[in-house]
Amino acid sequence: MATVARVIELYGDAYWPILERLERELTERRLKAARLNAHLRRFRSRSNQQPSIGVSGRPVRAIGTQA
Repeated sequence: MATVARVIELYGDAYWPILERLERELTERRLKAARLNAHLRRFRSRSNQQPSIGVSGRPVRAIGTQA
């Protein structure tokens, strides 16, 4: 961003659309990353609360525990 700002400073307003587009794209990427992280946090918190299920459909026992 600083490079584009410097280009605008040196060569004029013709380069403003580039800065505006980069700002918009950066904002969109940050919003997407935040949304993705929110979904992943929700998934991880849910998976920590539910018992693990094995291939047979039965809960998986921890090693060393008795049935």
